[in-house]
Amino acid sequence: MRAEYHIYTCEKEGADAKILRISFLPDRKREDFLAEVEYISYLFEHGGSVSNVISSRSGNLLEELTHNNHIFYICLFKKAKGKLLVENHYRYREGVPNTEYYYNCGKTFGKLHELSKGYTSAHRRYSFFDKFNAEYIDKLIPYLFLRRS
Repeated sequence: MRAEYHIYTCEKEGADAKILRISFLPDRKREDFLAEVEYISYLFEHGGSVSNVISSRSGNLLEELTHNNHIFYICLFKKAKGKLLVENHYRYREGVPNTEYYYNCGKTFGKLHELSKGYTSAHRRYSFFDKFNAEYIDKLIPYLFLRRS
């Protein structure tokens, strides 16, 4: 089975829309997914412009389901308001240049970066370098392609 994310929009009349994410990534563990949703929750609680993670009826940010000996990780988010640029013919807002859009994106990312500096994880997510190290790359890419004269 290959790595997958399945994303579903959940809408109910009179209620805010939600996003259901079902994940199967064989190279990740429960702690990796939990670290991710805890981080998103932290950003939201501290004023970051992110969609909030919604706890399950059991009070968990992440639920686990086993089917055919495969583990699926399930989480729910509040759907973000707004629309895609493509839905507005690639205009940010009527009469406003796209440079304002890029400026606002920069401010948002800057705030998320600042919030991230104060974050301490209860569950450590894998580091990029834990997986993509020299040994792994050597296995991934044949020796012939690494050595050029």
